Amino acid sequence: MRASPLVGALGALTISAAVAHHACACSCAPSDFYADFAGSDAVFIGKVLDISSPGSEYPPLVAVTFRIETAWKGAAASSTPRVVTASSEAACGFPFRVGARYLVYAYRPGVPPAPDELWATLCTRTHETWPKDPDLSLLSSPLTHLNFTVSPNPSLGWTRLAWTIVGDPGQQAHAHLEVLDSQGRRIRGLVDGPAAVGPHTSYWDGRNERGELAPRGIYWVLLRYGDRVTARRLVRLAAGP
Repeated sequence: MRASPLVGALGALTISAAVAHHACACSCAPSDFYADFAGSDAVFIGKVLDISSPGSEYPPLVAVTFRIETAWKGAAASSTPRVVTASSEAACGFPFRVGARYLVYAYRPGVPPAPDELWATLCTRTHETWPKDPDLSLLSSPLTHLNFTVSPNPSLGWTRLAWTIVGDPGQQAHAHLEVLDSQGRRIRGLVDGPAAVGPHTSYWDGRNERGELAPRGIYWVLLRYGDRVTARRLVRLAAGP
């Protein structure tokens, strides 16, 4: 496996942040199926063909090659994509095994120079699958979506949160938008009230509830609307406005 070009960017952000927060064990923010599906760039069932590592990155990374059997999002059936993860569960790496079949929820960090590389961690919904896997029933049923984008991401200051509620005009439900840290702890509430169907825009200035600037690191932006929920990862690069 070639050395991942994301080591410089994500090694300093995603994985190193995970190591800093999870030196002894990996801990993840709470979410549900709909949030995990909406927050993933690729969702597929695949068999692991190969696991390789150059042994030169720190923390060590591995590349896992899959043969896709079924894809629901962001991947082509019968293709053989690679998914990157940390080699240690303490650093939130997922413990893939050659020959096993997994339902993979992968994301693209969007960090140059390889923004399209797929990643999976223990904090994604990725798991070894079986015939009566309940997620398969959910994936075969109609999925409810909230269109939600976070930009820029990574962010150096203010972050724009654009969310669109799809439905019949005139309908409304309670919306709840908040920023969580990598441990799932509330940092800042942004929206808490009724919202109508249609486009909405909110902003986070990088401050917590006390008006203090949040430190650099990995955050979750969580949106609930009625009984639907979705979440997006946000990488904050600097503790500045």
